[in-house]
Amino acid sequence: MKRLLAECLGTFMVVSVICGIGAMTPSGAPPWAVAVGSGFAIFSMMSALGHISGGHFNPALTIGLATSGRHPITSVPGYVFAQILGAVAAGFTWFVIASARGGASPADLGVFGANGFDVASPGHIAVGAVALAEVLATALLVIVFAGATSRHAASIMAPIAVGSAFAALMLLLLPIDGGGLNPARSTASALLGGQLAVAQLWLFWAAPIVGAIVGGLIARIVTPVD
Repeated sequence: MKRLLAECLGTFMVVSVICGIGAMTPSGAPPWAVAVGSGFAIFSMMSALGHISGGHFNPALTIGLATSGRHPITSVPGYVFAQILGAVAAGFTWFVIASARGGASPADLGVFGANGFDVASPGHIAVGAVALAEVLATALLVIVFAGATSRHAASIMAPIAVGSAFAALMLLLLPIDGGGLNPARSTASALLGGQLAVAQLWLFWAAPIVGAIVGGLIARIVTPVD
């Protein structure tokens, strides 16, 4: 239960930063603010809770690490449920807070960093290109996480490496699809982002999971558990 609570709290923090920055910035948050903020959130929560649960805070990472042999497969469903719970709780919390802002309108509150492709993409990027970007980015994130948390690596550097990698990849993805990388976060944003966001949510589960499996298989070769 401690591990699941840690994953729930860590995901709550990460999603709070991503959704909160956008919701509390009437003119729209600059991409660097979301990317840097989410990177610092991951760094902080991995430092605080990583020794309890591993500090995944992301269903894709959990699946990727299970694929790489660094996380028990039997624990994946519980971790994913805890992460979704934390993400959705964070999304709705910041929706309530942002709704109380003076002068707020439904247009201000209806996006919350929702991910999308085609017309819902910031750059109107086609679904195939968005899927490829999410697969590649998630695979790289899993490889970084697996390598940084390996027993052969300096453990003190793991939160810095993972937080920095996430921030860099978010900067890359934000103009493409709003920055996915985390299906739990995408779910929270979609539930608050309207019908189109919900309709397109499937891609932001499918592509990161495929990327996580690819990254996990590569990590198994490059940074073996033993």
